[in-house]
Amino acid sequence: MDAIELLKRDHQAVTELFQRFSAGKGGRAGEAVVAKICKELEVHAQIEEEIFYPAVRKADSQLEEQVNEALREHAEVKQQVAALQARDARESSGLEQEVTALQQNVEHHVTEEEGEMFLRVAEVLDERRRAQLGDQLQERKDALMGRTRRPARRARSTSRKRASTRGRRATTAPRRKTARRKTSGRKTARKRARGRGR
Repeated sequence: MDAIELLKRDHQAVTELFQRFSAGKGGRAGEAVVAKICKELEVHAQIEEEIFYPAVRKADSQLEEQVNEALREHAEVKQQVAALQARDARESSGLEQEVTALQQNVEHHVTEEEGEMFLRVAEVLDERRRAQLGDQLQERKDALMGRTRRPARRARSTSRKRASTRGRRATTAPRRKTARRKTSGRKTARKRARGRGR
């Protein structure tokens, strides 16, 4: 998958979680949504900082300042996430305000990243390179989320086809040889009959 598309999907997933929190009435369900928001933001920031931002810096010097700004925004978001994670679960007062403040910072970051950085990245990195980065980002994300990637279904079906084709070749080959032998036997019998007739 294209790295830009993958990161945009992450942004969308977090936006939806914020909406779920706003629509909810707090309590345990609200706390569970906040925990998901924090986890998503932690992983997203980590894969960007480890893989995406270094590749972007190498690709284009004009993006240097945008990466630096993004890292500053990440630092602020991380502080807010840490504060939310350190909250006492029994203390519900102020949670809504903290989540709203986090949401505002995240939305500002997303707007800048998608409206400026990603547009430039699409210009300086070709589709193949973005796809390579996307694979790296997904692999690292899966590892951080504790997910294992399943092998592609196409690869498995292809290997089965190859195995079945090999089996068919192995069984059909001797039949052809046998058919040839029978044919050659008939020819020699005909020659003998002709010889006798003469």
